[in-house]
Parts: sequence; structure tokens; C-alpha cells
Amino acid sequence: MTIFLKFCLCICLNSKFIIAFKKFYGDTNIEIYLKNIVCNNQNMQYHSIKWTTVLITNLNVLNSTKPKNISIKNFWFKYFHCFQFIINHHNSTEIIKTITKNKKISYKNVQIIFDFTFLPYINFENFKQIIIFLKLIYIECTNCSQLVVVSFKIVSNKCISLMQNVVKQHKPNFSMILTTLNSNLTVHVNPIIDGCRTKLGVYKFKSVSDYKQLKISYKNCNLNQNVLNISVNEAIPFCNLKKSNSILSFNTEYSIESKYIEYLSTKYKFLYNLNWENQVWGSEYIPDKNWYLTGIVGKLYNKVLKPFLNTLKTNLKYNFTDITNWIL
Repeated sequence: MTIFLKFCLCICLNSKFIIAFKKFYGDTNIEIYLKNIVCNNQNMQYHSIKWTTVLITNLNVLNSTKPKNISIKNFWFKYFHCFQFIINHHNSTEIIKTITKNKKISYKNVQIIFDFTFLPYINFENFKQIIIFLKLIYIECTNCSQLVVVSFKIVSNKCISLMQNVVKQHKPNFSMILTTLNSNLTVHVNPIIDGCRTKLGVYKFKSVSDYKQLKISYKNCNLNQNVLNISVNEAIPFCNLKKSNSILSFNTEYSIESKYIEYLSTKYKFLYNLNWENQVWGSEYIPDKNWYLTGIVGKLYNKVLKPFLNTLKTNLKYNFTDITNWIL
């Protein structure tokens, strides 16, 4: 099971300055979302204290021609003023630089809408290129939290089957929504449901209950008493371990982290087992220039373990070798 736990610092401001940001989930047509949500904010650019929305255009990197039966340019033009930022570039490096360095949006969670409407249809090859392109952006853009791809033509059931093969082959480490201009059809890649559970694969949600699962806040995460395996090493006062009849547990008097885990276990409704890693935190080796990591960090990097108390950066980058450089 992949776990997505997110922790926020709450900032209290006068209520008149607070805007409730509504992400795109795909339960409405993308044009309805743009018209009623993004552009219905007193004619201001759509953003909140913690979130903003960005449009990325000029993504014709797959040598495809734009469909001739709709004016795509005019479609996006009437909504340009609603986005806090528009990036007119197809180079992933420039996109990352713009988002992470721009003072207006670098500190916010960013919902990115990618204009892939130049594609006449989605097939195996161009969907693979989209996944590779988004992986390049997501792994470097630490505040890119919601990725929405807008294509032109409706996605068939046969195409969804091909998408499953692409996802299995390339294993994207992000969630993505694929929608179209000319229908209400929406496809979700690795959607996060119940507030914290990543459902790996490609899914086409239809029912109200499906979208209700998608809209559950991380604050209401429910893991339904699933058992999580937590790898630990002893480091007093953070973690003090005791063993009784081959069962490992915390000596809570000297374990600060045990308080966090007990609190999270109660709040998010899960059980857990502790696995001792023989005090091996992780060392970096470069024999014959073949780089790899050992210990807990190596297991995280090689996906033997899943991140538990993680930030986006620790989830994506495990290039640390000492306990003082990272958090479990």
C-alpha cells in the first residue's frame, strides 16, 4: 500500500482574505470548471493562500497537428486572464524554473493544467511521451501538486487499456487527471482516494461515490485498520526500542517519535508493526561508478519500503546518508 500523509502549518487570517481553492476532479467538464470556478473569482486570477493554478501551453513536442474542427487558440484565449500564471513553453527545464523561482507561486501548491489539445487523439505512444514529460517536471518541482492534462478527443476504453500498459512500464510517481474538451470523460492515473491512499493504475470514475472518495481531505484520511510496517533504528531520545517474545515495541518513556506514531495511528485509523533494521541507516557507495544506497535509505530508494512520515522532497530524493540529514 502506498501512503500519502501530508502535514500543514495552519495560518489564521481574517476570513475575508481566505479563498477556498477548488481543485479540478473531473466530475464536471473542463470548460465548466474554467468558466464557473477559475473565472468566477471576481475577475481576479484564481488562487488562494496555499494554492494557485497555472496553464502551460505550446506543448506541441510530439509533432502533431492541431485538430481543424475547433478553434483551440480561441478556447484558451478567453480564459487566459483567469490564471495566475501562463507558461508558453514546451521545455521541462524552463517550466520547472519558472514555477520554482517565481516569487508569486514558488511557495504555493500548484495545480497545473497542461494544454495537449493539439493531439488529435490519445494513443499508446503519445500517452507514453506525456508520462515521461510529466515525470521530468514532477520529480524536480516540489510544489507541483495537481497535474491536469487536457486533450482534444474522447478517450476510448481500448485506449485506457493501453494506458494501463504505459503506467505499468514507466511507473509514474504522481497522480494525474486526463480530460477532454469535447466530453465529460475523465481518466485518473494513480488517484489519491480516502484522503491518503494512492490507487495505482488507470481508472475511469463515473459515480457520485467515486468522486466523493477523491474529494476526501487528507485531514479525514481513513486507512481502515490496515497494518503498516515501520522500519526503525534506535536513536534515543527519538526512538528507544524494547523486545518481548520476539515482538518489537517502543519504550515510550524515551521515544519522542512513538508519540507521533501513536497519534497518527489513532487519527488515521491504522495498525503497525515495527521492524528493526540493525542500526543500518544507509551508506552511499559508488563502486565502479554504479551508485547505490544501503540500509533504510536504500530500501526506501529501491521501494522495498514505502515512505511513512515524509515530505515531498524526502519522498523523491534519498541522497542522504546520515540520520541527522533526514526524517523518519
